[in-house]
Amino acid sequence: KTKEFEVLNEKNGLPHKNIQDILLDMEGNLWFTTYRAGLGRIQEGKFSNFTMHSGLASKAISAIHEVGKNEYLVATDVGIINKINQDKISKFDFQTNLHNARLKHINKDSKGNILISSYAGLLMISPDGTETLHNKKSGLPSSQIRMTFEDHLGNIWIGTRVHGLIKMTPDKKITVYNKENSDLSSNFIMSINQDNTNKLIIGTNDSGVNVIDIEQEGFSVTSYIHELTSRLVFSTYTDKENNTWITTNTGLNHLKDGKITHCKTKDGLLTGVCFDMIEDDNGYFWISTSFGVMRVSKQELNEFAAGKKDKITSVKMFNKSDGMVGEECTGAAFSIKTQGGILMFPTLSGVTFIDPNNIPINSVIPPITIEKLVVDDTEINILDKINIKPDKQRFTFYFTALSLIAPQDISLKYKLEGYDKDWTDSKGERQTVYTGLPYGKYTFRVKASNNDGIWNEEGEVLEFEVEPHFYQTIPFYVISTILLILLIYGGYRYRMRSVEREKAILEKLISERTEEVHSQKNKIEEQNKRLEIAYNDVSTLSKIGKKLQQHLIHLNSTKYYIVVLIN
Repeated sequence: KTKEFEVLNEKNGLPHKNIQDILLDMEGNLWFTTYRAGLGRIQEGKFSNFTMHSGLASKAISAIHEVGKNEYLVATDVGIINKINQDKISKFDFQTNLHNARLKHINKDSKGNILISSYAGLLMISPDGTETLHNKKSGLPSSQIRMTFEDHLGNIWIGTRVHGLIKMTPDKKITVYNKENSDLSSNFIMSINQDNTNKLIIGTNDSGVNVIDIEQEGFSVTSYIHELTSRLVFSTYTDKENNTWITTNTGLNHLKDGKITHCKTKDGLLTGVCFDMIEDDNGYFWISTSFGVMRVSKQELNEFAAGKKDKITSVKMFNKSDGMVGEECTGAAFSIKTQGGILMFPTLSGVTFIDPNNIPINSVIPPITIEKLVVDDTEINILDKINIKPDKQRFTFYFTALSLIAPQDISLKYKLEGYDKDWTDSKGERQTVYTGLPYGKYTFRVKASNNDGIWNEEGEVLEFEVEPHFYQTIPFYVISTILLILLIYGGYRYRMRSVEREKAILEKLISERTEEVHSQKNKIEEQNKRLEIAYNDVSTLSKIGKKLQQHLIHLNSTKYYIVVLIN
């Protein structure tokens, strides 16, 4: 479009200058074949890089700092500082001999002094070019300087490897704070930061974090050691809401109002080794790691720290597939956010940077294919209607999705309708196994997303049926049901006849017993009548006897014979 030409050859990364053929695929990758040097791919990356091919003195970068708009100083691992100005790389010359000592940090204070921390001392270069080396010979307790930080009062705080903190006032007065003369928990300083209440946040190599109130008299230190996920602290970052995040080799730690909250891989982080954290203007934290640059939603991370969420889900790892020339960031080195909002990260392969406001998105929906179905040890022809015989135990589905920008970042989910209720994440696998499926109709579904989370929701489907045994078919059920009904009816009729016979026998028995009862009743009634007559006769005799007794009283001399005939 600009009618400008750019030559890509062996000097800037091609494996061979003899290009045989080129092809542009559907995702914008430019593929090329070379003469005896294999296949190559050129793609648009989210990250851009400054490397040795670009002019840097070495691969490994130990520090980077913005000293002016679009102007950066880069410390390399060979003791040389490069200057990047408008994408042009040159060597940053200084006169002081640091004897090829390791360069650890670059800073620029409010007076325009450039502060270069090295294991040969602290080199201070004033705006007029005057160079001053502060080391053990000049009065510092140590020459192994790791970093510097300027507080809100203009004091320069110097972190050392073995001698704690050094405070340098604007008038160059030196004060040393260490384990021996203060409550500082360690003399190995990894980072220096300041929160919104002007307290210094000091990260150490072996004793956690020290919070120092520099506005109070004395040197008031609050230490957080055992509360953290690790005693090794790489750096700290405090946002506008005064949330302080502490990066360690085992995860993130959130410090707010003296309370520590942990966030580890089990909580959703993609790695626990977190070197440094910076914030963009779009609500994301960017964390340098040994596996790339990890991006996390700031809102979600704060909600997790507040206990409102139990899992971090909006996490993405950027690596080589996103344009980083090397995905391993430099440990114990600090990232920067430039005046223009660009994020820059020191790595072991150069400087990598990204514009978070203009990230290219792969909008191509990945095509999906279900490659094959293997039942037990037999591959099924999935192009025809699939009917599986009963008694099959192992169903193995092979599937994949295609995205050549970042194949390793494709996400796949599957679901067996008729068996599964929810989708299952394949976790990078391209196959899954079901065992002992009951008979019935099934639909195996697969959906996928590319490296930028663009999902193919329609996905791919494979329909099949597991056949039932003969005793599981509908005709068998119908016949069995009819036979069961007939059996029940026959049993019912047999039972009814038995009941009728028993009823007749019972009625006959009842009739006989009834007649016997009537006969006994008649006999009893006849006996009762006789008894009643006898009773009446006895009563009559009793009356006669009483009258005779009265007459006999008067008849003493004469004998009388009375004959009573009773009929």
